[in-house]
Amino acid sequence: MILSVIIVNYNVCYFLEQCLCSVISAGQGYEIEIIVVDNASSDDSREYLPVHFPGVKFIWNETNPGFGIANNQAMAVATGKYFLLLNPDTLLTTGSVKTCLDFFASHADAGAVGMRMYDGNGNYLPESKRGFPDVLTSFYKLSGLISLFPRHRQVSRYYLGHLSTEEVQQIDVISGAFMLFPRKVYELVGGFDERFFLYGEDIDLSYRVRKAGFNNYYLPLPGLIHFKGESTPKDLEHTRHFYEAMSLFVGKHFGGRALMMKWMLNAAIIFRGTMSGFRRLMKFSASADLKRKPAVNHQFTLLGDPIVARELLDAVSGTGAGNFSSGEGEDGNAGGSDIVYCLGKNYPLEKIISDWQKGIRRSTRNWFHFSGTSSIVGSTDKKSKGEAILLKKPRLA
Repeated sequence: MILSVIIVNYNVCYFLEQCLCSVISAGQGYEIEIIVVDNASSDDSREYLPVHFPGVKFIWNETNPGFGIANNQAMAVATGKYFLLLNPDTLLTTGSVKTCLDFFASHADAGAVGMRMYDGNGNYLPESKRGFPDVLTSFYKLSGLISLFPRHRQVSRYYLGHLSTEEVQQIDVISGAFMLFPRKVYELVGGFDERFFLYGEDIDLSYRVRKAGFNNYYLPLPGLIHFKGESTPKDLEHTRHFYEAMSLFVGKHFGGRALMMKWMLNAAIIFRGTMSGFRRLMKFSASADLKRKPAVNHQFTLLGDPIVARELLDAVSGTGAGNFSSGEGEDGNAGGSDIVYCLGKNYPLEKIISDWQKGIRRSTRNWFHFSGTSSIVGSTDKKSKGEAILLKKPRLA
C-alpha cells in the first residue's frame, strides 16, 4: 500500500462526499486506502456515506474525542508507506498525490509536505505556510496585528507572509488540513499529542518533525481547495481553543516562557476584543441592503464537464433547488448567477485553480459537484460556514 488517506469527519457529510470523490480521482494509478474517522456526527454521515463509498474504511466514534485522537486512531491501523491527513472540507486536484510522492522521491530530507490552499472562491489561504508560534508571533496573530502588516518579516511570521507563495519553500508548520508524510516519520516522532483538542496538533507535530532532523516543505502547485471551518465556527469558543493550544505548545517546547506567553496572549485577546467591538459599532448603522440575501429563485450556471453537467440538470429537474442552466461552454461566464463547477475527467479541478492563478474569476460565489453525488457544496469566504444543497433525496442505509 503506497498511501493511506486519513480524514476526520464531524457533521459535514456532503462536503465529505465531494472530498472523497476528489481523493478517489487523485489516487488513480496508486494503491491507496481511505480511512474516515467520524467523531459522533449527528447528520446523515453514518447512514449515507458507507452506502455510497463501500471501498472506504469507516471508524465510528460514539463521542467526539477531538481531532488529534481521531487521527491517531486511523494512523494506528493504516498500512500505507505514506500518510495523508486531510480535512473533510477539502477538494484535491488530480495531480496532488503524484506531485507529493514525486517530491519525496527526490528530497530525502523531506519530513512532511503541505500544499497551497484556496478557499471556495479562489482566495489564497495564508495558513498554507506557517511559522512556529513563539511568544511574539502568537501575540501578533491573536491580537490581529498580523492583518495590518501581512508582509512584515516579524509581524507576519505566523503566516510567513514575507515568503513567496509561488515557490517551493522550507517552512516550519504544515497545515493539518493537508499534511503528507512518510510512515517512517510517523514511527519516529509519533502521532498527534492528544492533549491538543482542536488546534495546535499540526504545529506540535511539525515541530517534532523538524526536531527529528527533517524539513517541512510548502508546494505551490497544483494546489487544492479548503473550504475552511465547516466543522468549527469562528466564535469565542474558537478563540478559546486557539489560545489554549498556543499556551500548551509554548509551555511544552519553550518551558520557562509559558508564563510570559499567558500574559501576552491575554493582552492580545483584550486588544482584539476591543478592536472587534469598535468595528461592530462603526458598522451598526450600515444598510442591511449590503448584506447578501438569498434569492427566492436562485440562478445557477453550470460550467465544466458537459457529461457531469447533463447528469446534474437531470438530477435537479423538478426539485425546486433553484434555476439551473448550462453555461456557454467550459469557459463561459455566469452572467450574474452563481457558478456550479461540474468536475469530471473533461474538467478537472486543476483547470479552475489555474484560472484563479491567472486572476480569472467567473462569479462572486462558486459551487462544486462531482458526478453521481447528491449535493453541490460551496462557501462564500473562509470566515463563513459553507452550504451543501441537496439535489435529490439521498439514498440512506
